[in-house]
Amino acid sequence: MQNVIEHLRQKAVENVLSLRSMQNGWKDRREFMLEATGNPPEGRRVLDLGDKLADVFSLSPIRGRTQGGLSSSGVVWEGLVCWYCNLCLIGSRAVVIKVRRDITPQPLRKAVAVQINNIEAASETDLMAITFPDRLEYTEMTELPQGGLLKRLNSLADKHFEEYCLNIIQCKTNWNDSAQIPMLWDMVYNDANFSGSRVHVGSNGHNLKELKGFKYSFVTVPTNKGKFAPGNLSVARVSKLSGGNYWGREGTTGVASSIKQIIDRNFRDAFGGTPLIRNLEEHLTYLKPRYAYFGLVH
Repeated sequence: MQNVIEHLRQKAVENVLSLRSMQNGWKDRREFMLEATGNPPEGRRVLDLGDKLADVFSLSPIRGRTQGGLSSSGVVWEGLVCWYCNLCLIGSRAVVIKVRRDITPQPLRKAVAVQINNIEAASETDLMAITFPDRLEYTEMTELPQGGLLKRLNSLADKHFEEYCLNIIQCKTNWNDSAQIPMLWDMVYNDANFSGSRVHVGSNGHNLKELKGFKYSFVTVPTNKGKFAPGNLSVARVSKLSGGNYWGREGTTGVASSIKQIIDRNFRDAFGGTPLIRNLEEHLTYLKPRYAYFGLVH
């Protein structure tokens, strides 16, 4: 039996691991991560896996820059970021999901909807990180009927909407080609709805401004070779994002932080005052019976 938050976490992880692009090469990636995190996995080493996530990605068998190859690579990177973040967040009130209608609370999906001149525009919402309210309704153990998860999530989100925190995480395999996209969407989400604007964020009575918190983040591998420095235009474009910019390497001052830093910076409130590593250590002891769906059991 799980609480509604852990129900959602399991569904989110199972969804990304079931994707064909993630299954291709998963054996090699899994062996790398098992070795990197220890036997049994240790909290600090699990968190530090973020410094090596680009190496994990590079084990993918996908090659080339054809449209199909680029698309598949993007799915893999998105899936790895979702998998890694959720592993670091086990037992907390935060969950990272790949946005899908069957698991995304409708009030939150409507809150990030963007209309330009009354026409809904497709937004760059790759992953959505939800920090749920600190209420018993979310942490008590419950049995959910088949298909009952989304209904429960919708009901709770409608009831306590203003107590949610949301972090949109845009995932890209390269950097130079993509940096302007998160910069522009962060501006749209945080600066839209001013008087006279033709851009409006939110619909169906739900608006980002009503949430407890909102951030927009960028996470890249990156795959493109080049020297990234604080003065580069691509770096400058994402340097002021509300949720920060990250990559799958060790952090470089003034350029990008390791993806592991997003956990402490954007989800600190989700741990209920428990130190991050202590929370990880505690819940990793239940990795086999409770969190086996991560595929990290030796």
